Amino acid sequence: MNTVEDINEILYFYSPNCSQCREVTELLKTLDNKSNIRYIDGDKNTEISRKYNIEFYPTVIVLDNQNNILEDFSGAKKIINYVKKVFIH
Repeated sequence: MNTVEDINEILYFYSPNCSQCREVTELLKTLDNKSNIRYIDGDKNTEISRKYNIEFYPTVIVLDNQNNILEDFSGAKKIINYVKKVFIH
């Protein structure tokens, strides 16, 4: 499991029409001062979605300082559990 110090950036892929995404978005907004989070509307940003092979929303990709992927999760439950373990002890 990563620590906050390991994380450079979190890429959060969502769709405005996704009900699970709304729940995850609310949680991630509470972390805005603790981590660098990029909110990416996957419907509008198809190029970056293809780059990371995004197939489902919500999806989170956690990057280290060299932009290597540390973790990736799809689905609200997995994302929420990860956020709680790493950021909300």
